Amino acid sequence: MKTFYLILLVFCATFTRVYGQAGEKIPVPILKDNKNIDDLIEIILKQKKRGSEAETKFQTDSSLVVYVLKFKDYFSFGVAEKSNAVMNGIINKMFFYKANFGYFNYKKNNIFVWTKDQFYDFLTLTPDVEKLDYIFKIGTYKQPAGEQTINWHYKYQNGHFSIESPPSIAN
Repeated sequence: MKTFYLILLVFCATFTRVYGQAGEKIPVPILKDNKNIDDLIEIILKQKKRGSEAETKFQTDSSLVVYVLKFKDYFSFGVAEKSNAVMNGIINKMFFYKANFGYFNYKKNNIFVWTKDQFYDFLTLTPDVEKLDYIFKIGTYKQPAGEQTINWHYKYQNGHFSIESPPSIAN
């Protein structure tokens, strides 16, 4: 499972090509969150507050991205913190491939969510979109050297979250 998330993150952070006018803002679908996803984000934000300086490096210029996957009897949540510049590259790729993604705001934190199939009972896709200042079409994107990503892996089964793996810092 960790390998899947690593491949997914590398895929999202490598070269990206998009159509359209560079600089044009991308409409990001707005999601409505519920208590279950709020509980997960609250866990992550508490982890961040207790983290080291390296773990909170992008605190003022970052967003969280959540990857939701459904397995036979549980859901897996991969959470990564990305600088807004890197998040722009990821959204460009999702927009280009018409991926199932959206965003919501939780306590002044932008939370982007991607899922292979649907948002299940954790989120609801609204008919609304928002154009954020730092999400715009770009021609080519390469992840900046030294960009740090913080990953958390959680499992949701029988109404409860548990840690799939401990938080780690990857370069």
